[in-house]
Amino acid sequence: MSNGGPAGAADLGLIGCGLVGRHFGSRAARAGIRLVVHDSSRDKAARLLADGAVWADTPAEVAHGANAVVLCLPSPDASHSAIFGPNGLLEGASARTVVVETSTVGPAAVRRMADQLAGHSVELIDAALSRAGGDAASPQITLYVGCRPRTYPAIRPVLSALADTLLYCGPVGCGQVAKLVNNLVTQTHIVLLGEALAVGVKAGLPLETLTAALAAGTGQSRACDLLLAESVFRGDFRPGLKLAHARKDLRLANDLARELGVPLDASADAIALYDRAEGEGWGQETAHAVLRLIEARAGVSLRLAPYRDDGSGSEPPGPAR
Repeated sequence: MSNGGPAGAADLGLIGCGLVGRHFGSRAARAGIRLVVHDSSRDKAARLLADGAVWADTPAEVAHGANAVVLCLPSPDASHSAIFGPNGLLEGASARTVVVETSTVGPAAVRRMADQLAGHSVELIDAALSRAGGDAASPQITLYVGCRPRTYPAIRPVLSALADTLLYCGPVGCGQVAKLVNNLVTQTHIVLLGEALAVGVKAGLPLETLTAALAAGTGQSRACDLLLAESVFRGDFRPGLKLAHARKDLRLANDLARELGVPLDASADAIALYDRAEGEGWGQETAHAVLRLIEARAGVSLRLAPYRDDGSGSEPPGPAR
């Protein structure tokens, strides 16, 4: 244990210091919450340590004395290992510790973890997240919360420090369902946007005109105005949400739909396209890199400069190539 004192003085533990974990950690620091952090790579925690966070060598050390431990990990296996593996947080948790699962692991997995922890008198809640605005450096975050009704008021102050919007969805697992529904809509919509915009560009309209038309009409969308504007339209394919993680979320949504007997006709082709994009080696790029497949097939480029209507009726400049 180093940089800031013993973990026992901590209010909040954080396991996973990637992009999302760093956002949470920075918010906690601004709120005056003492933070103990762990990651498989200490380098990922450098910014949080510089802001006063305490480093823990294991998840168990994170849990010592923490009122809550937040998990920001990439997969169900990673979360399970951090909780139940050797030196896992369960070894350092007490009956007052609340484990907050923010990773998208699916409702079945989070309920299994909650049941296992309940056997040790430790409570787990799911608090799956989505971006609701802001820019990539300072996103506005929504947490979809699933927990017992009596737990929510107690954990709400901690969650409010980490997110801009909280939405209580019901018992454990319901936050995961809300997140999967959100991501199924978002990722399918992005593919539809790419195809529709490719049609418009191929028909001769500048991309600037098309995006302005959507913004002014019934086709307006946050995915177009915010997500694609920061990535594909600028030719910037750095994550954000990695394509591999978006594909994982889509697969979890597909599994849930199959389990419930709900066909996903409209999303099936989009899911297949994400599979192909990861097969191209783009898994560590932004999820929106999937549109590179549509660009290649259509023979167009979805890049733009800001649209300006000067009232002259002259054509706006074409998209940057």
